[in-house]
Amino acid sequence: MPAIASAEIRPGTANEATGDSAGAPSQDLVSATAQYDTNGQVIVSATVNGDMATGPASFSFRVASYSPPNSCLGASVSLFGFSDSQYSTTMVTGVSGTGSAPVTVNGNRISFSASGTALQTKDWSCMTVGVTPKGSGGQLLDELAAPMFFTGFGPDTDGDTVKDNQDSCPSQAGPAPTGCPVTAANPAPAPATTTPAVTTAPKSTAPAVGPCKPPKLKGKSLSAAKAALKKAHCKLGKVTQPKKPKKGAKLVVSKQQGKGPINVTLAPAKRK
Repeated sequence: MPAIASAEIRPGTANEATGDSAGAPSQDLVSATAQYDTNGQVIVSATVNGDMATGPASFSFRVASYSPPNSCLGASVSLFGFSDSQYSTTMVTGVSGTGSAPVTVNGNRISFSASGTALQTKDWSCMTVGVTPKGSGGQLLDELAAPMFFTGFGPDTDGDTVKDNQDSCPSQAGPAPTGCPVTAANPAPAPATTTPAVTTAPKSTAPAVGPCKPPKLKGKSLSAAKAALKKAHCKLGKVTQPKKPKKGAKLVVSKQQGKGPINVTLAPAKRK
């Protein structure tokens, strides 16, 4: 058995059928709770079907270890007390007077607590509870139908490693934490997705083409103006020429308009 971690706290709860006691309603168990702290404290309680003042009873709580398939056996701590008295007894594996065990009664609920070094670092994981009439000599009136197992301990009916007291589907195997089969209504956790690598196009090695910076074209021939525009990354637009230029006259740019395309007007060059 692995060592128990320091200050581990183990809680548990159990319900019991109502009306199955051979005694009064105040001697009819309906539920039980327990908590064990490996530092050396155990707290237990029982709830009955009526006010405890109407039927004095003797309660016995035995906290021990779960033994498969459905037993609560081995070394134990037992707490005994009466519903109409503060007197109580605590026994650790049959040795009386270990630790403290005050009794608290409140309506239909009775609680016990015990503490001491003899209660430290035990492997307790279940509890049984019994009720007898006070001074009856051991006549059993009611008890838990099955041991109360601490949360995470006890039977695992479907064998899926999720204990029945934590399993939402104790008769159907399924993964933790619910213990239910994987269905459309109860899908398995989605697998982690990976983001596909993003590829980028290689950078072009061609020189970048800059914006058009219109050059001064006035006085240039049409061929010279075209060359200047190409060098400046500009486009030539509309070319307007004289309707009846003189024969042999040299035409040059007299006016330019726009920033791309650039329109030019030609006129005869002035003689110097």
